[in-house]
Amino acid sequence: KTPKYDSSMTSSVASENVVPATKSKKSHPKKKTIDDVIKALPPLEDSKKEKMRTFLYKNYRTEENDLNFEKRVNIMIKNGRFDPAVLEKITKSKNSYSQRKKLIEEEVIKNAKRGSVQEGGIASAPDEFKKANGGYYSMGEIYGSTKIPDKEGKDKRQELQSKLKATMDEPNKEITYSQGSGIWVIRTQSGFTISGQGYSGFDLGLNNNKKQGEPNEGPTPLGKWRITQFFKHKEHLGKNVFKLEPQKGNSIEKTKRNPKTFFWHGDNKNGTASTGCIISDYNRIYLLRVGDVINIID
Repeated sequence: KTPKYDSSMTSSVASENVVPATKSKKSHPKKKTIDDVIKALPPLEDSKKEKMRTFLYKNYRTEENDLNFEKRVNIMIKNGRFDPAVLEKITKSKNSYSQRKKLIEEEVIKNAKRGSVQEGGIASAPDEFKKANGGYYSMGEIYGSTKIPDKEGKDKRQELQSKLKATMDEPNKEITYSQGSGIWVIRTQSGFTISGQGYSGFDLGLNNNKKQGEPNEGPTPLGKWRITQFFKHKEHLGKNVFKLEPQKGNSIEKTKRNPKTFFWHGDNKNGTASTGCIISDYNRIYLLRVGDVINIID
């Protein structure tokens, strides 16, 4: 059983019995604890979320999990989910050790679970989607509330929306999703290339190929997936949800994961909406269609 957090649990140094001077004392290597790991790292930005601290001690306090915790921190540093600027800022602060310890505990949990979603952008499209000053109108502009004037001053948002819908209705568009980065790209025969960033997986499984076989943690497995259903609302997942089904040869066949539990849906306010599904912004409702095939690559 995992012991409850006790403020007195701050060291792994055990008391030693006094031995007679005539006998040599055997030396035992000190086990590395969470406190040792935390103390060796610089503190991070304050986040007043006591529940993160509670979560950490509840799940990672025992000695057998201490090295897992250290591995967890190192993975996050490697993946760039610790901001060096924040590290430096807090390192130079005058917080006490106990304050720094609390901050890093909170930041470990916060950063381990956070995903990232960015609005899709149009990289190539027919000329009518081009701006006068270069580039293309974004999804936010096409479906936004601000007027897009044509040469005669008329609003052309509706025209652009209709043409975009027509090309997205094409059954032969190509959709790829990168498991390692969360970047998705859609290409159509009409000349559109639209991309954005989402994420898949939870905690250490976030965009992590090595965890793709882990239920409720790893990302959507590599291979081809077909969108088979659309839900205006689905319990626990929210609005505008697309159901994914693996195609023959999908890598999920080599795992113990349930192939009926994968979807493409929206995020929550904490960036922790995925336990294996693909997460992206609201633009998915304009871009995805039932029947589309998504090729998930590494």
